[in-house]
This record gives sequence, C-alpha cells and structure tokens, in this order.
Amino acid sequence: MITENLSTLKIHKLTQAQYDRELANGTIDETALYLTSDEAVPNIIVTIDTSWTEDTINGGYTKTVAVAGMLATDTPFVDVVLGDNIEANVTALKAWNLVTRITTAENSITLYANGDAPTTAFDIQLKVVR
Repeated sequence: MITENLSTLKIHKLTQAQYDRELANGTIDETALYLTSDEAVPNIIVTIDTSWTEDTINGGYTKTVAVAGMLATDTPFVDVVLGDNIEANVTALKAWNLVTRITTAENSITLYANGDAPTTAFDIQLKVVR
C-alpha cells in the first residue's frame, strides 16, 4: 500500500533513451516516478471536412485523412476539439457522434460512419502513445 503524500510526488516523463542516459550518469532521482516511452509524439489536430465516400459494399461512409507520421500500429486517443462557441460545439458534437470507428495506416487515418455522413466539418485531436 502506498502511503506517500501524492502532492509531493515528483514525476519525470522521458524517452527511454533519456532515462538510460540519466541512469548511466547516475543522475536518477530515487524519490521520483519516471514515465518512459520510446518516442514522444505531439498531439495532432486534424480537420475533418464534409467530403465522405459512400461504402456501397458494407454500407455507411468512409473518410481517409493524411496524418504525417501516423503508423499502422498506432492506436491513438481521439476526441473532438471544442471551443468557446456553444452553438459551434453542439454542431461539432453532432457531426462527431456520427463517427463509429477510426483506423490507422501509414501516414493516414480512416473514419467510418455507419449511418449518415457528417455534413459539418469539425476538428479532432489525436494523441499517440508509443
């Protein structure tokens, strides 16, 4: 059971190479928690426009969007980007709610809508953790 005061917990987020370098140099803080990843990937914001392709075989619609650096093996966290305008947010949320699935490929993502395709453009944010 952890009984430490979490308000004083120090957390360091490093790439694995940075952690290995600090470990080799003897500069690891033994009172801190280290989170490592192989690669730091920035948040990506993508605009989803209203030109969707009808899937006449499976039904619904698809939309493929270029996303530089995306890998087929990535499984990003995705959400709609909202702003300060309530009406615009409601419209974006209605469009976003039509998206039923997203898949990744090399340098792109594909969105799927199983019913109607969104008729309003909206932005999504992708966070990739590798």
